[in-house]
Amino acid sequence: MTLPSVQVPGTFREELKIIIRVAGTALRQGWRQLFLADVLFKLLTFVVLVPLAVGLLHGLLWLSGRGTLTDTDVLFFLLTPGGAVGMCLVGAAWLSITALEQATLLTLLVAEEDGKGGVWAATRWAFGHSVKVLQVMFRIVCWVVLVTAPGVLCAGLLAQRLLGKHDINFYLAERPPEFFAAIGIGGLLVLGFAAPELRL
Repeated sequence: MTLPSVQVPGTFREELKIIIRVAGTALRQGWRQLFLADVLFKLLTFVVLVPLAVGLLHGLLWLSGRGTLTDTDVLFFLLTPGGAVGMCLVGAAWLSITALEQATLLTLLVAEEDGKGGVWAATRWAFGHSVKVLQVMFRIVCWVVLVTAPGVLCAGLLAQRLLGKHDINFYLAERPPEFFAAIGIGGLLVLGFAAPELRL
């Protein structure tokens, strides 16, 4: 796939037109390879993340010694060190696969020749840098967990105090006043802790 060579003009509007034209040309020429790469990574995401999530759930059931768990049990488990590690692993795996997918797609888009721009070649290039990608993604996930931990803890205490008398299905069906109070306070918590996340 050969992209047209262009010279970068001086104005932002002209630059934007060039970017759109080049991107459109690349998509028209390589959409099959892009589609194949996207399907490949979606399958990889399913194969990797589903066992991780199922293993985390089985670990939670084993630690609790019960066959079923309430929503509060799951929430408080995620606040424990083991739950935090599990979230970091799942999050790092998902973000790493997503980053590798984006690297593969970008490699396909900027390839200059069809022989060098195949899906397998681009995928090999992306996986060749997978260790660095995994390290970066793990740091991002840990930072996100660290920043959001106070908000999650506040949400857990709020849910325990306002919604701890019944199961969540009761509140969804009956919608008592404490249910709407929890939603309102939870919304304020989300807004309060969204600013640090956006800076990432």
